[in-house]
Amino acid sequence: METEVLGNIPRLYTALADWLACLLYLFFLPKRTAGWRRYTIHAVFLLLLGVFMQATGQVPQFWFLPCIAVSILIMYLYIRMQADVPARSAGYYCVRAFILGELAASLEWQLYYYMAGRQGTPGAGVRVCILAVDYAAVYGAVFALERNYNDIASPLHIHKKEFLSTLFIGVAVYAASNLSYVSPDTPFSGKMTAEIYNIRTLVDLGGMAILFAHHMQLVEYRRKRSATLCRTSCRRSTHSTARRRTALTLSIKNITTSSTRSPCCAARPQRKRPTTSTRWSRRSAAMRRRTRPATRCWTRS
Repeated sequence: METEVLGNIPRLYTALADWLACLLYLFFLPKRTAGWRRYTIHAVFLLLLGVFMQATGQVPQFWFLPCIAVSILIMYLYIRMQADVPARSAGYYCVRAFILGELAASLEWQLYYYMAGRQGTPGAGVRVCILAVDYAAVYGAVFALERNYNDIASPLHIHKKEFLSTLFIGVAVYAASNLSYVSPDTPFSGKMTAEIYNIRTLVDLGGMAILFAHHMQLVEYRRKRSATLCRTSCRRSTHSTARRRTALTLSIKNITTSSTRSPCCAARPQRKRPTTSTRWSRRSAAMRRRTRPATRCWTRS
């Protein structure tokens, strides 16, 4: 079993792995469509990936890389049509989804190869069970890790350098993991079937870890930057409020000082208001009839 000719992963398994990887990252991105249109697009791209993978399963080795490029393009269009994100962000998540799909498919086929070497070729039911358990474990673990570093309300905005670095990591990981398929006569290629499976699975696992660490750094940098901007804005608003309060206090002091020093602005003494009895007495005195004083005439006798 160790020296048998290497068999490729079933193309339908790879198509399902790529579709599930895209579906996982689409869960964390804002949706472009809703309702029956969304589910129709999901079904259409699953069918498209399955038909394309199955149709290109027996192509010559020269067409292997072009077919992989077309499958990546299908995954990119799938994410672009379903997620309301810029094209660069869609390409970023497409690279991550492609490496994740490669990891899930290679791990499932390696487990199948291990069981086939120990207990013989398993039946269809066992193969389906292996597929279900492997995909559930891989995508469940990735979902648990990704949900703490993705937010639908504020998706990660990818810059040009960040996309290029992610693309370089993806290309390097895929080239290293599938080098034995393209050229088996290199110092880094495997000769035995088990070696090739181990190289592919371990390199895909390492590449997925590198991409996730890169994504964590990007998210943490965005969070620290937003926190710094919030603290800076709060500090500026606090300083401006303190300056306004100081200016208002100084203006009040100046007004008070000028009013006490200026004689024209000094407070006039208030007159004492007369009482009610005093007012009535003044009014009655004013309303009296004025008469001429009586003159006494003295006559001589």
